[in-house]
Parts: sequence; structure tokens; C-alpha cells
Amino acid sequence: MKEEGNKSDEDMHIIARLFSVVLILIFCLPSMTLGTEAITLTAGGTGSGIGFMRLLGDSYQTLHPEITVEVLPSLGSAGGIRALKSCAIDLAISSRPLKETEKSGINGHFLGTSPLVFAVHPDTKVADVTLAQLINIYEGTVTTWRDGIQIRRILRPVDDSDWRLMQTISPEMAKALDVASATKGLFLAVTDTDAISYLERIHGSFGPTTLAMIRAEKRRVKILSLNGVDPAKEDSNQHYSPQKPYYLVTRADASAAVVDFLDFILSEQGRKILTDAGITVANEQDHEK
Repeated sequence: MKEEGNKSDEDMHIIARLFSVVLILIFCLPSMTLGTEAITLTAGGTGSGIGFMRLLGDSYQTLHPEITVEVLPSLGSAGGIRALKSCAIDLAISSRPLKETEKSGINGHFLGTSPLVFAVHPDTKVADVTLAQLINIYEGTVTTWRDGIQIRRILRPVDDSDWRLMQTISPEMAKALDVASATKGLFLAVTDTDAISYLERIHGSFGPTTLAMIRAEKRRVKILSLNGVDPAKEDSNQHYSPQKPYYLVTRADASAAVVDFLDFILSEQGRKILTDAGITVANEQDHEK
């Protein structure tokens, strides 16, 4: 009787594993089918990449009317990668390279970088900020703009890629950000979309966003130059820091439709769309990272 019980448990385990495989195939097979029928490609990931991905999708659809490119609202980089690995989406947009624990079964493609900018409400009467002023603002020692309007700091979660990128500006800046994160009562934008929406509508607002998001989504915010360098000007972009990276991530067994869309993104037409959106596109040899 004991042997029969063990065999029954083993059979149930095998059935459960087969059922899991069937579920994966059910989710993944539609993405691997390419024919004359209508096809939907789904992309998602970091919020600041949604705008330029929609522009790319719209242009691709004009060339391939049988294909629809659907771009989901912000999932975050990690969320997009998880969704890709579970076959819930076909392509992920990430603002960081793949972690070693994520690399199995997927490939990262480095697109390029876009300036991480400091922006304010469009009515704010300020055009430039220095690093020293940035530190004072985040520390809370400077609380108003020159016209007397209260500065309303828009914070990001401490594990957010924008926040971590800001911490690399200088050790003093990193300390100031720690002070701001510990200050109660400030606006906390969980996603990139939340952050830029706060900047648009809150008078006196101040916080980080990306040039790519502003341009691709035509957002009404004012970009500040940093130490006299305007990140929105093409000739000064290479001298501006910090820069936010962007990656496209696909499954190793990506469908023919996904591969063709990726080829379009990396083509001359796709590169122009990215450049117009404020991205310094990587050299061809740097795409596979």
C-alpha cells in the first residue's frame, strides 16, 4: 500500500508538471505564430519608455497594417521583464541592464540613453539650477523659488532607477536625497508617469524626469539647465550628466513578428524616431548587451 501511495504521488507530480507546460504553451504560442492573420504584439515596462515605444509602434503599423502594437501602461523595468518571461507580453522596455538572475531565456538590446532632467511646473520663473542649489533644495534648506512660490519636491522611491541615477551625481547629492526621502509630507511619485504628471499640474513642483518622456508624450513641463548646460539642446547632450539608459528585452525564442519589429526599431527609420524623441541612439555594435 505504501508503494502504491508513492506511485500515486509521483503520477500526480508528473501530471502537475505537464499541466504547467500546457499553460505556458497556451500563453506563448499566440506570440510565436506568424502568418497572414492579424497579429498583436504587446510591449510594456518602464514608464518613461512608453511614449517613444508608442511612436515606434504607430510607425511600424503603417508599414504592416496586419500587425497591431499595443503598449501597456507603466509596469516598471522589473515588472516588464517578469511579464516577458511569463509570456504575458512580447517585448519589455527596461531602464537598466538585465540582472544575472534574469538572463535565462531572454536577450537585452541596448537602445541608447536620454538625459535625466530636472523639471518644474511650466509657470515657474526659473530656467537654470546649479548642483549646489539641487543639494540645498533636496536637503530642504532652500524652500522657495525666487518669486516666493514654495518649492514642492517630487520624490521617487529609493529603489527607483531615476533616484539611484541621481545619487551618482555626487556624494553630497546622495546625502541630500537621503534627507529628502526621510522627510515626511512630500509628494512621492511611484511611477515615471506619476512624476511627470505631478510636475505638470502642481504649482512650484520640482523633480526628475527624462527628456525622452517629455518629447515623446509632448508633456507641458519646463526643463531646467544644470550648471548652465541645457539637456534639451542636441549639441550639449554629450556634455550633460546624468543619462538614463534604455534597453529592449525579448525572449530568446521570439516570434518572427517580434524580430521584425525589433529590426525596424534598430533601422534608420526607427533610429530617427528615437533621436527625435531625445534619445542618443547607441552604435550598431553596442546594441547587443
